[in-house]
Amino acid sequence: MLNKVLDAGPDGFEGGFSNKKYNGMTKVSSAIATRDLKRLVDAGMLVQTGGEGVCGM
Repeated sequence: MLNKVLDAGPDGFEGGFSNKKYNGMTKVSSAIATRDLKRLVDAGMLVQTGGEGVCGM
């Protein structure tokens, strides 16, 4: 999943890369998607750009 986000670049996902989009790609629960994305942001692998979207670094 992270490779797909990074390959797409900051403009690769319309509206950013959200919990819902992560959930759709990975088929995990919303709670796990939220946790995973938070960990990626905290690790500096993704940057939160707004209320809902994140983009790859």
